[in-house]
Amino acid sequence: MNHLHMNRLAILILVAVALVTLTTRVHAQLSADVAAETSEPDLPPDDMGDSDVSYERGGLAGTGLTLGLKLAGGFSQPFGDLGSSFLTELEVGYLLPFQKRAFTVFFSGAYAQPGAEGKNIEDSRLPGPASYELTLQQLMLTLGVTYRLHLPSKLVRPYASLGPRLFLTRTKASGSADGQPFGENEQTGTLFGFFGALGAEVYLGPGAALAELSMTWAKIDAYMLRETSAGALVLSLGYRLFLL
Repeated sequence: MNHLHMNRLAILILVAVALVTLTTRVHAQLSADVAAETSEPDLPPDDMGDSDVSYERGGLAGTGLTLGLKLAGGFSQPFGDLGSSFLTELEVGYLLPFQKRAFTVFFSGAYAQPGAEGKNIEDSRLPGPASYELTLQQLMLTLGVTYRLHLPSKLVRPYASLGPRLFLTRTKASGSADGQPFGENEQTGTLFGFFGALGAEVYLGPGAALAELSMTWAKIDAYMLRETSAGALVLSLGYRLFLL
């Protein structure tokens, strides 16, 4: 009996040692898993892989709003009788919350005043050679859409914009015929046209520096400017701020 009891005691000891060893290993593995989970940073979901680009997070305050300023040179010569002009533009936009915020609806206001002049103009209705100077002041209002092309790079995004444009114009002209001034004349008008642009953004700080080539156009057929247009090719540099 003593021998039987000794065998049973040995078996119980071996089982107890095995249980203790197994429990220790399980506890160690669980502790390692918990430590790994607490030390790993939260990773963004797969569809936010480009979230380092600020506009894809919705901007500085999560509102999705954007503010932009452009300084540009406009060249009207390819489209009509007007010349070159400096142009400024302010823009407010909203990043639509889908497709990684690739689409923006924007409203902008721009100002330019291209001019034209003529000298030694011969006309049988005039007493002698005529000359004139003309300025077309333009306030341009645009409602449009911008689409950003997603690239692997988190530094650069090309984009395209398109929309209708309203021109509020004031034409001022002065001149002379046969050396006699015929005074100053002024005419206002409203024109309907369009705006299209191709550009690229480079992400710096809370927004992006931008370079843009755009085309704007509207037909003019008024008393002072006839059968021409307010079209122009515009080269712009600016900065767009993302209000996250």
